Amino acid sequence: MKGAAVTAMVVLWAGSALAAPGVGPSLSGTVSMLDTHPGDQTDPHVSGDWVAYTGELNGGSGIRFRNLATDVAGAVPLDGGGMDFLSDLSGSTLLYTHLTQAGSAVFAFNLSTDGPAVELSPRPGSNRRSAAVGGRTVAWQDYGFNAGLLAPEIVVFDSFSRRTTRLTSNAKLDKNPAVSPDGDTVVWTQCQTRSEGCAVWRALYADGSWSSAALTGSEGEASMPDTDGRQVVYASSRPGGRDLYWQTLPSGPEQRLAIAGDDSNPAISGNLIAFEHRDPTSPTPNGDVWLYDLDTEAVYALTDSPVDETLNDISVSTDGLVRVVWTAGEEDYNVYAFSFRMGTRGPASLDGTLRLKGCMSGSRRVLRGSPTVRVDPRTRRLSVSPEPPSLARVQACGEAGGPPSFLTLLLVGRFFLSLLRPPKSRFPRA
Repeated sequence: MKGAAVTAMVVLWAGSALAAPGVGPSLSGTVSMLDTHPGDQTDPHVSGDWVAYTGELNGGSGIRFRNLATDVAGAVPLDGGGMDFLSDLSGSTLLYTHLTQAGSAVFAFNLSTDGPAVELSPRPGSNRRSAAVGGRTVAWQDYGFNAGLLAPEIVVFDSFSRRTTRLTSNAKLDKNPAVSPDGDTVVWTQCQTRSEGCAVWRALYADGSWSSAALTGSEGEASMPDTDGRQVVYASSRPGGRDLYWQTLPSGPEQRLAIAGDDSNPAISGNLIAFEHRDPTSPTPNGDVWLYDLDTEAVYALTDSPVDETLNDISVSTDGLVRVVWTAGEEDYNVYAFSFRMGTRGPASLDGTLRLKGCMSGSRRVLRGSPTVRVDPRTRRLSVSPEPPSLARVQACGEAGGPPSFLTLLLVGRFFLSLLRPPKSRFPRA
């Protein structure tokens, strides 16, 4: 972060036995701050080489983008005034919400042709937002069906047929849709009230129609799901704390990543899950970006700084290049990207680095002296120096922590803008 050192740690979990000493895979790549404009840049999303994010523009907000491979950068024109925010990406297709005095609508912008911006399924006075895109499918929250502002429905739009389909029809709060890269899976959160009775739902497309079902129930307060079309990952507050969970589609058993602290906002791509982690026992508790590898069951702490790193996203390309993006709550909010390759997967050679598996007898083991990631302030090149770790401390698995509070979309322009600034912590303080 602006020349500061970033630390990473590797903890391997797979069962309940303590493994022999071994080396987890190290990470080496490039970290970059994507925008040097004054004001706040926040809420980044990544797909392949493209990153889109929201930036302040003369007291309002607009959508900016950058290609991490070519360094091509630009902004979506604010035609006709208003504000743009809440972007998402699938390949070179950029989606965002456009807000005017007449309402809010979902627009698409083709990055490969530099536009133009096109409204999807136009309707006068529409009240739509929080669009997500994958392949041919776009999903959004639509407030045009029910009276009041606490019962939006989830609607999908097929960019091939240009048809819309309503996935939900109830008086509940359906929110935070996400779409798989192939466009055949949509997931979202459904809540009884603004923040209670929340469960994760999924809809699968097959044989020309969508079928919906709940993935979670009353066992906890679930939120912020994401999917790659094979797995659905989400956070859930349950007795003992807030952890990450995932299920294999269409109805596989639920699995849990049980590490002490609060975990939130997962994003999945290529068997990697990026998420926000907060350790309440830290001298300066704040949000950091962590990474979990479903193949090797390794956890990496990608950031470790005195400021909050939140609002993360991840994209893994077919050739194995990983892009992780996030917002850092510095003097201004800034957007960063870390590009790297995971390297060889599987067991590594034995050279004195401690490798741990699982929680033994209800305990959690934490490594100290894990690999250190350093940033060259001139080249912004990232390097990793493994150090022999030692057993630092033992804590109960699933250590209790308060549930985090998530940003809530509001309904008027300047309040929308305030939501684009992530709070100094997305997690409640003790």
